[in-house]
Amino acid sequence: MASEDLIPKTSKDDTKSSKSRKCCVWICQITSEAFLEEEDLLHYIGRIESTVSKSAIGAVLLILSYALSIMSLAIGFVRIGTCQCQPVLPIFLIVHGSAMCVRTLFETGKLCTQSKRDDSSTECSPLQTLSKISGVLVAFWTITGSVWVFSIVREVNVIETNNMNYCDPMLYWYSLVLVSVILTGLILKAIFLLVISLVYCRYEDRSWYSELMADNLGAFV
Repeated sequence: MASEDLIPKTSKDDTKSSKSRKCCVWICQITSEAFLEEEDLLHYIGRIESTVSKSAIGAVLLILSYALSIMSLAIGFVRIGTCQCQPVLPIFLIVHGSAMCVRTLFETGKLCTQSKRDDSSTECSPLQTLSKISGVLVAFWTITGSVWVFSIVREVNVIETNNMNYCDPMLYWYSLVLVSVILTGLILKAIFLLVISLVYCRYEDRSWYSELMADNLGAFV
């Protein structure tokens, strides 16, 4: 029985290792192709971001953005005036949901435009510019909202409606989860940009070293 139990575990381990291998190969492929086709770091980062946004990861993030924006708008409008502890929370959700919805629409339009013309270039289109600007606004508004949310963590009361520090539980917990998720996403994106920048520098060093060695060998010949 013990040997039979080990067989499915081994096959599962093989499947996991195969998936991780494919993921590593895919990452190496898009980073190397971006390095070969782009001239500088900014275009290199733009090419990788464009490739990721067209993948399944990008589709999942796009759907998640639509879901969060709709939920933020709905909860913000329905729960207006239900948080004495921090009255601006519903307004924060309404503005945040609107901004995220606009940003997601720009991102969707950008992807549709790129797909129609089959354009893999990294030149900035108006939709790309608007998407980036709205993304920056969403990030700054999230940081502002996180200050409002985290400032009431110790004093908020979600049970006693007559308490001066009362806040509707759905409004409070959703706001807390929302800002936590988005701040985590921003941190992960910053780490991602740092890693691909280091990869670019690594490619640059290897390229420079290869050219130097080729020049030296040519001089000897």
